[in-house]
This record gives sequence, structure tokens and C-alpha cells, in this order.
Amino acid sequence: MRHRPQVNWTGRDLDDNAPVVSAVTVLRDYARDGLPAPRVCRAWLPLVLISEQLWEERDALSYDWTTYHQAGVFPPLKVEIFEMESGLPIAIEQGTSGSVFYLRDGNHRARFWKDSGFSEAPAWVLDYRPAPLKR
Repeated sequence: MRHRPQVNWTGRDLDDNAPVVSAVTVLRDYARDGLPAPRVCRAWLPLVLISEQLWEERDALSYDWTTYHQAGVFPPLKVEIFEMESGLPIAIEQGTSGSVFYLRDGNHRARFWKDSGFSEAPAWVLDYRPAPLKR
């Protein structure tokens, strides 16, 4: 099994407004209104966190996978993390720490990478959980 796909961390996706993507632009373009600003970071996430049931619900059976087979480098996913009791979007999977992960953007890439044998996916993570207390 291959470990990680090639990624362009600064590459634009459909909902990105800036020509070059960064933590600042991800925060501006993807943060939810009415919530405290999340912490934004780059991460490699295990693809096992992403439920295939979500892919089936969001993917059209006739999706054209040609561009994925022709391209070699992609922008990362956008993933949000919330606390379990937040009552916000449907989670892709419950984490072990009482958190939920929500795939905000990139379901086709996640499916392609998993079907191609990758074990991890690159993601810009918007973490809405309270910051850990400093000692």
C-alpha cells in the first residue's frame, strides 16, 4: 500500500478565493460564521477516518474520474473537527477523543486516493475544539 499522494499545499480548489492557498486564506474562505475562529493547520489524515458511506451519498455514479487519473498532484482536502456535543454537521467518523471529523471539501479526491491504495490524505484542518489549556 502506498503511503501518501503528491500534494500542492498552496494549490487552489473550487471554493478557494486566493490564487495561493495558506492557513490565512483557508481561515477566511472556510471558517463558519457564528463560531469562534478555528485553529488552522496542515495535516496528513488516515483515510480510514473518512466513511465510505459519505462518499456514496455525495458521489454521482457517473462521476468522470479521468482528470484524477491524468493529474498527479492535487490540492489537499478541507476537514473540520468539532467536539461531539457541538450539534454541528454530520461527522465522517467519531474520533477516539470525543471529537468528530467533517469532510468539508474533497470527497472525490479522498475516494480516489483510497481506491488508489494510499493510506493517508493531505488536509487543511479547521479545528473548532477549544484550545488545550497551557500549563
